[in-house]
Amino acid sequence: MLGFVFEQNLSSYEITLNALKDIEKYLLEDLPKILKIKRSDIADKISISIQESVGEESINKMSDYRLHKFPDDTKRISIELYTHSPKLIRISITFSLEKDSTNIRITLDGEKAREFSLAINQGMIRVLDCYKTNNYLFNLPSASEGILTGALFPLFGFAIIMTISPNVWGIILLSISTIITLYLTIGKKMHPYTSFESNKTNKYKKWHNWFLFGFVGFMVFDIILLLVLRFLIGI
Repeated sequence: MLGFVFEQNLSSYEITLNALKDIEKYLLEDLPKILKIKRSDIADKISISIQESVGEESINKMSDYRLHKFPDDTKRISIELYTHSPKLIRISITFSLEKDSTNIRITLDGEKAREFSLAINQGMIRVLDCYKTNNYLFNLPSASEGILTGALFPLFGFAIIMTISPNVWGIILLSISTIITLYLTIGKKMHPYTSFESNKTNKYKKWHNWFLFGFVGFMVFDIILLLVLRFLIGI
């Protein structure tokens, strides 16, 4: 039997209740048109699971979900469509706090399975586009984070030595070291790979604005300090 399995990691998104409703709508309304099947063939074949620290909730459709937001400790949300009649169709979309666990997997049987899989994926990406975030910038590969972490100690060392001198490069290195430290700690904590609509996420958004303004203020202060030192002692 002909078949095709498509799998791809997804970008960073903020998963809201509306995002899941849009995915559900796409599966129920657009998928039958792509695969040339009846909506009734898949109408009751969707399952949605919401995993939090104390357990996992499962529902069959978004209208069954009674909360206005997801719990603060939501770790993963998966939505899956599975049926083997009139043919094998399995579409699984997983959103996780971790990059490696955030993906889409499409399994189809029959002719043009590859063509249909790619078309379904492209349609899903279009649905998710309006929920895309830049959180992936705070979730670098382990090797890249290791390089940044390893660079911190010598940077701080040189910064302290040069600042005591005093030296303009000492202040610059100290600024870079501070930025990297904030990026690896506060930045990553406030920007998980996937964010879920919750009270905690809303709080982090407010903190993000404060953090951004604070960062800009810190850089402005550095520039002014450099100009003052250059004027007073000619560094």
